[in-house]
Amino acid sequence: MSKKNKKQNFLQSDNSNSTKGDTILDPVASQVVGEERRLQQKEIDVMHNDYAFCKRILREIAGASLKSGFIVKSGNEELDLKVMKRFTELECSDYIVELLINGLKDGICFMFPIIEGPNLETGKELDLRKINRIRDINLFYARDINQIQRQMDKTIERYGECKNIDFKNSYGKVQNVKIDSSWIITYEPYPRVDKYTPLSSEYGDSFYKALWDLLIVKDNGIWSVGQLAYAMLLKKLKIGDQTKLDSILNRIGKDKYQVKKEMEINTSTLITLGKDDDLQAVGFTQGLNIKDLKDYIYNELSAALGIPMSKLVGSSQGALASAKEDSNRWYEYIEAFQKDNLDEILRKVIKLLYAEQKKYDIEFELEFNSIRAVDEKEKAEIEKIEAETLKINVEALIQMQKMIEGFEIDKATLESLKDSLLNKIKDLSI
Repeated sequence: MSKKNKKQNFLQSDNSNSTKGDTILDPVASQVVGEERRLQQKEIDVMHNDYAFCKRILREIAGASLKSGFIVKSGNEELDLKVMKRFTELECSDYIVELLINGLKDGICFMFPIIEGPNLETGKELDLRKINRIRDINLFYARDINQIQRQMDKTIERYGECKNIDFKNSYGKVQNVKIDSSWIITYEPYPRVDKYTPLSSEYGDSFYKALWDLLIVKDNGIWSVGQLAYAMLLKKLKIGDQTKLDSILNRIGKDKYQVKKEMEINTSTLITLGKDDDLQAVGFTQGLNIKDLKDYIYNELSAALGIPMSKLVGSSQGALASAKEDSNRWYEYIEAFQKDNLDEILRKVIKLLYAEQKKYDIEFELEFNSIRAVDEKEKAEIEKIEAETLKINVEALIQMQKMIEGFEIDKATLESLKDSLLNKIKDLSI
C-alpha cells in the first residue's frame, strides 16, 4: 500500500531563523493554501480582550455611528417626542452600541426586549398589540447559541435569515429557551449563507477575521515588514555561566536548545550570549527606520479595512492630514456603516417603542444627524495645526527672500518658488 502524500505547507518560511509556518511555533502551520481559516471563539476573545488596538477599533466604529444621534418623523410630533423619550429612558443607545461591538467581534449578536405583558412563548411570534410596556433590554451573545433555525428557501425573501434561535439560559428557570426572530433584533454583519443549513449553529464571520488574515495568515508585505521590525528590536537571552551553557549544549545540542528558548520567550529572533559577551549590531536591519515600517503596516491595514489611518493609530498621532482629509474618509466610512448596519436595527427598536404607545402600523422616517459637525475640541486642534502650518510657510517665504538677496536668480524660478508657498498659505487661509 502506498503512503499518502503529505500536504505541502506553503506558509512555511525558507528562512531557518523564522517561525512562520513552523508546526510548533506558528498557530496556523497546519493550514493549507486555499483552505479557509475560521477564527475560534477563544481566538476572537483573546484579540478583543488582550489587545487594546482591536477593542478600540470596534468601539470607535460603534460609538461614532450613534454619536450625533438621529430623529424620527411620523407626522405626529408629540408622539415622536414620547418615543424618543422612551429611547433615552431605556438607554437604547448604550445597548445598541454593545450590540454592534459584539456583533462585529463575534459575527452575531441579539438584542432582546423584556416586555411587560405577554409571557415569552417558546418559538411563537411576538404580537405587537399585546405589548404594554418595555421594562428593559438584554443581549444574547454568540456563546449563548445552541442552534439556529434559518429560512433556506430561495423562493422566499430574506434567504438565510434567522427564524428561531435556541439559546442557553444557564441561570434562568428554563435552561434552554427557543425564541422566535420577531422577539429579537439580530445583528449579523458578515453573514456566511454558503455555510448555513436549515438547522445548525453556524453564523457569520468576525470583523477580526480581516485583521487575522492580514497580520497572521497571508504571506504578504505586512508579515514580512513585521519580521523586519521585530529583528530591529532583537531579543537576547544571557546565560550567566559559560560552563553551564556548555553543559546544556553538549547534552541537547545548540539547535534544540535555541528552539526551546524561542518557545519559552515567544520570539522568532534570538541570540544567546555569555555573561561577558558584547551584542553586535544586526547588519541587515541597519539603515531601516522603525517608524517607516509601522507606517507601512498601518497604511496596508487602512486600505484593506477602509478605516482611516488616524483611527487605527489613535488620535494622539494625528496631523493636518488626519484633521481634514483623513477625517473625511472616516465620515464616509461611518455614513456607509449607518446605512448598511445601523439603520435597520434602529427601525426595529423604534417600531417596538411605537407599539408601546399603541401605534402598530405607523409609518415613520428616520434621519441621522450629520456626523460632520466638528466638536469644539476637534475644531480647536485643526485650527492649531493650520495656524502652525501657516506660520511655517510664511517664515519659509520670508527666509527665502532674505537668502536670495545679493544673488542673481532666474526670475521665473523665483516667481515659481513664491507662487508655490503663497498657494499653500492661500489654501490654509480658506
